[in-house]
Amino acid sequence: LLFLTLAAILMLGENALLLTLTAEAAALHYIARRFSDRLISAGAHLLFLTAAAWLVVRLVAGMPEGSSSVAEPAVFNARAVVDLLVIGLAFAASLFVLPRGLSIVYGVAAHAAGLAWLWRELSSLQGGEAYVTVAWGVYAVGLLIAGLRLDRSAAVRGGMATLFLVAGKLFLVDLAEVEALWRVLLFVGFGVL
Repeated sequence: LLFLTLAAILMLGENALLLTLTAEAAALHYIARRFSDRLISAGAHLLFLTAAAWLVVRLVAGMPEGSSSVAEPAVFNARAVVDLLVIGLAFAASLFVLPRGLSIVYGVAAHAAGLAWLWRELSSLQGGEAYVTVAWGVYAVGLLIAGLRLDRSAAVRGGMATLFLVAGKLFLVDLAEVEALWRVLLFVGFGVL
């Protein structure tokens, strides 16, 4: 497994390597859960911590140095797809992480990364801050509905926290950044919600 990881590091490019390391960590979490192995679990946590730190850098940083000056389309580019797959694997791993207390950490981290991903991808569009607010609101309502239907209090709390975050964003960011028509629509829409 160590040699496989080292070979991946030496052979793969940035996007493929991040996805490979995250998939390997998720598989290790599954194996550690299946066989109750603490050593494999520790290795999986270490790999996920590495992938998470790398993902944070990718989400926070702008365009990488040395890239072309032509901007890639939002959401439909390799970097965005890989980052979204990494976030999805982190969420999937949160379902079977050992110890169970860390599953909450994985879930919250995946949730925060998903919100950051939406902000990074949508804010670059014309009127992007409004799109970010709408996307966060739809995501929060989806969490609320899923939490109520599946009787998952953590999802309900996450949805409510996201709705409060959206309300804060409406007052702190959108009030200054978004055009008047979008502001009216956003405030009325979320007021009704």
